[in-house]
Amino acid sequence: MYEWTTVQRWRFGAIRAAGLGAVAGGAESLGQSLTLRLPLSSAEFMLLGAVDVLVMAIYGVACGLLGGVVHLMGRSRSAPAAVSIQLGIAGMLLCATYLIPATQTLLSEERWLGAAAMASMPIALFFVVYFNAHYFLRRFDLGFEYRVSFLPVALAVAGLLGLGGTARFATRYTGGAGALEGDPNVVLISIPGLRRDHVRTTWGGSPAATPSWDGIADGGGVTFANAVTPTARTTSAHATLVTGLHPLRHRVIADDVRLYRGFRTLPELLDKEGYATAAFTATPHAAAATGLSQGFRTYDDDSLGGFRHLLVPAFWLGAGPYRPAADLEERFGQWLGAHSELPLFAWLELGEVLEWESSNGVGAAAYADAVGEADAAVGRILEQIDARGLSDRTLVIVHGSHGQMLGEHDQLATRQGLWEELVRIPMVMRAPGRELSTDRVEAQVRLTDIPSTALAYLGITGFEQTEGVNLLDYAQGRRKKSMWCALLGDEDGAVLGMRANGVKYSRRLRDGQRRLFSIESDPAETEDLVETNASTVADAERLLAAEFVALQRLGAE
Repeated sequence: MYEWTTVQRWRFGAIRAAGLGAVAGGAESLGQSLTLRLPLSSAEFMLLGAVDVLVMAIYGVACGLLGGVVHLMGRSRSAPAAVSIQLGIAGMLLCATYLIPATQTLLSEERWLGAAAMASMPIALFFVVYFNAHYFLRRFDLGFEYRVSFLPVALAVAGLLGLGGTARFATRYTGGAGALEGDPNVVLISIPGLRRDHVRTTWGGSPAATPSWDGIADGGGVTFANAVTPTARTTSAHATLVTGLHPLRHRVIADDVRLYRGFRTLPELLDKEGYATAAFTATPHAAAATGLSQGFRTYDDDSLGGFRHLLVPAFWLGAGPYRPAADLEERFGQWLGAHSELPLFAWLELGEVLEWESSNGVGAAAYADAVGEADAAVGRILEQIDARGLSDRTLVIVHGSHGQMLGEHDQLATRQGLWEELVRIPMVMRAPGRELSTDRVEAQVRLTDIPSTALAYLGITGFEQTEGVNLLDYAQGRRKKSMWCALLGDEDGAVLGMRANGVKYSRRLRDGQRRLFSIESDPAETEDLVETNASTVADAERLLAAEFVALQRLGAE
């Protein structure tokens, strides 16, 4: 090795780095068997593991080539030492690829000691690789001949790890064994971006065709005509859906904030009760990386059948393109077929309406078409439930997560502020087996109330953290009073507001700008009443005092 040229040393180290990458890929495959919740067969997972090893081997070569810059720093260093440093750098980069996202998660959860330990591990691995490589390369340089080179050994180790992962994945528990046969089910269908005025049952003049939604309402369901969401941020709204908490409590106040694992979620509680739990999501705002996967035994956020998960940076960056409803329905149907004999909880997120925003974001007609596509998907999902004979014991709630702007207030395709178009959401519920006294609830209810409703339908208690109420009480006439709702938005900075008793108040944190509207007499929010209704403003400020403190503690501006 001493006589080798710089290029020969560089190439030698890069090829060995492929072995490091392959082992990393095998280890990742084993790790995925413990964490990956996609509904894959054993053959699909094995193929995924094989491709994982191949991709990581190529990535290892890239890390080795990058680490090879050490060979340009003078020839005075011995060849074994230089190549060992190159391999140490490659190992450190491979390790950092996996641990940087984990470190960021720990930092977001303020677990400083764990984050520091995680961040130091790539450096520790550098020395482990360096000293081991230097030992073997020194012997090689002195003329010792190894019967088997490093690369075949590394590939064999990667293969064994991959096979172990496949065996583990094939025997994974997918839930449902602990509940009693015949227990009722819950299916939640979320449509982020869906406006209330584009569903006929909540707005008679809807420009969109929503026959599936209307069929639920007209077929014995309940329409909540005055439902609101606490935020127009998709990830934040979904976090409220699974926790029953306001964004200021679950602390997911933006789409790039992960749900902290310390919060107990509805699927976690149902999983503990023995239910089969599954989610099928279509947008990047509900990728597993957001933390929304807590408690789901199956979490299908990937239209590529697992191949997006080949590299950890895919988790770091979130999901890829929006998934078409057809793909999501097919996966849900397969899962439902395997679990239809078990009590189950399923959450489906349809991305057609939100994709309209990301792909073009212009044209009310195109938006209405997207709403129609989402409604058709709802119909096909319900058909799958009906086809398996589950309709008579399955609570179904279909709802918007937040609305969308279509040019009102000079805003197009945005989710800024707290305008009615954003915070008013359509919501319909089908609750078989319950005697309902009305098919339309006019009182104000909230997205926050859905978890409590699901648990009440299932007869399960023990979700003390929730801020929600049981919507069945409204449908059965036991509750009539509206629930006020604190609202959280963004207008070049955080804006906090509230909606109650026919009025909406908001205040921007950055400059203190305030607005007050009478929603009943001025639904278009054109006349600001702040200057003429001091007592109402004071009442709203008292209600929101604790919320302002919570918002400031979260570092919002």
